[in-house]
Amino acid sequence: MAELSTRRSHYHILGVGSIGTLLAYHLAKKGHKVTLIFKRPSKTQDFIANGNKIGLVESYKLKTLASLASQEVKSSSTLLNVKYQNGYKSLTSNFSNESSLFLKTPDYSSIEKAPDIQKGEQNNEDLIQKLIITTKAHQTLEAIDCVSSKLSSTPTFIFIQNGMGIVNEVSDFFVSKHKSINPFYVLGTTTHGAMPTKFPFVYNHTGFGSTFISYYPLKKKDSDLCTDSVGNPYLGCINDLINLDLSILNIPHEELYEKLLIKLSVSAVLNPITALMQCKNGDVYIKAKDIDPDLFTNMCKEISEIYRLAHNGKQYTWSSSENIQKNILNVANLTQNNYSSMCMDLLNGNSTEIDYINGYLVNLAKRYNIDSKFNTMMYNQIKNYKAKIKTV
Repeated sequence: MAELSTRRSHYHILGVGSIGTLLAYHLAKKGHKVTLIFKRPSKTQDFIANGNKIGLVESYKLKTLASLASQEVKSSSTLLNVKYQNGYKSLTSNFSNESSLFLKTPDYSSIEKAPDIQKGEQNNEDLIQKLIITTKAHQTLEAIDCVSSKLSSTPTFIFIQNGMGIVNEVSDFFVSKHKSINPFYVLGTTTHGAMPTKFPFVYNHTGFGSTFISYYPLKKKDSDLCTDSVGNPYLGCINDLINLDLSILNIPHEELYEKLLIKLSVSAVLNPITALMQCKNGDVYIKAKDIDPDLFTNMCKEISEIYRLAHNGKQYTWSSSENIQKNILNVANLTQNNYSSMCMDLLNGNSTEIDYINGYLVNLAKRYNIDSKFNTMMYNQIKNYKAKIKTV
């Protein structure tokens, strides 16, 4: 049975991919009510046809592939009410019961489905108070706009995404188009590894990492809300999240900002190079030389200089070009057999997050009159590559 928390909240999840599903499962395990929001009606129908179940394989716990044969795939399920809003269908579930899927063979060749669980009655008129956003950055504004009519007047948004800059865009969007809605913003970054399996709505938790979250004060007066005083609207979310079994830590915003910049520097080099060269992460250093012999080193130097000058000339240890390069190579080694999300987006003819990765760095450089020719080159090449795909 699900492990219930003493206080149950209602969470909506926008972006039901690997990380969104991981969070949905663990929130459900603690007894919270969860609403999954899908973009495509066909995805909703697939979910219903699948018995309204999500599944999780925790392969990070396994020492050998052979032991997968006895690994239990955890699943929470219930029949759901379906709502349709501006192109998005949402499925409401309290995940109050837990069933199991059992993995039969190491290569996932068969799964025995658990029996259906009795339908639970839900209140379709619930407004969205706590929204976890794990969509691709460039899809966020459209997605939030589609559910804006269902938002409460003071919702809390929790962003766990790649890239930077989207929160300010969302804030400007509400100031200009929905002034009656005043969101609170929580930012996060995660090192958990998860990926889809070949079975629908079953994801593999491949690497157990950490997740860091923090309240994001858009204005100086908002900084007063960063203290743990009773009644702050976002604190319930913070407490719910840090109590999940996912090593989630609430840290000061300044510390989170540094972690986001570190992750951005990795993405700004790893993603566009592997995407352009259509290679695995482990080949990024070698393949970069096919574009330009000094590209890898020059990009690290340029990012370091952007960070330094954008922070009043202060050089952090982590932001030296040498440490940026070491960090990228470390991530490339740990994920050497993976393809970056940008690489997969280009392969599938989809839009990428380049505007919120290299594009963010280019805009930051412009703001402080800093040269960013290498990031600009990567940005333009990804944009042109996408344009070529569109014309084929």
